[in-house]
Amino acid sequence: MKASNAEVVVRTAAPDFNLLRGLAARHTDTADGPTFTLDLFDDMALDAQVMRAERTPDGGIAIIARLIGFPLGSAVLVQNGNLMTGSGTFPGGSYSILPAEPGTVRLAQLAPQPLPPDGEPAAAEGAPPPPAHPGGAH
Repeated sequence: MKASNAEVVVRTAAPDFNLLRGLAARHTDTADGPTFTLDLFDDMALDAQVMRAERTPDGGIAIIARLIGFPLGSAVLVQNGNLMTGSGTFPGGSYSILPAEPGTVRLAQLAPQPLPPDGEPAAAEGAPPPPAHPGGAH
């Protein structure tokens, strides 16, 4: 499968569509959430813990998880029937999960996006700021 300019590596996979329903059923707000492995590529499997599970307006399931071993890592998976989308981000990596052919998803490692170069702050249009001291008094 061909990757776009924003993607580094792409593959198609057939997810277990029962997994999210099972994770959501085992999750409670009063206990540690269940754990699962997000198998993205042969050399990239991320262990995750469910932090929140919700029903979507269409009756699907949304799972919000933290990535174990990555203090700032998170994953979001949303499933409606046999369609799944999601993302996983952590320092050093970003991944997307999008629907592909029926019953499959398209997994992509995203290319890092460089920050824009430092520059002058953008000027805002509108009224000038008020004086530091009302009436000019010090």
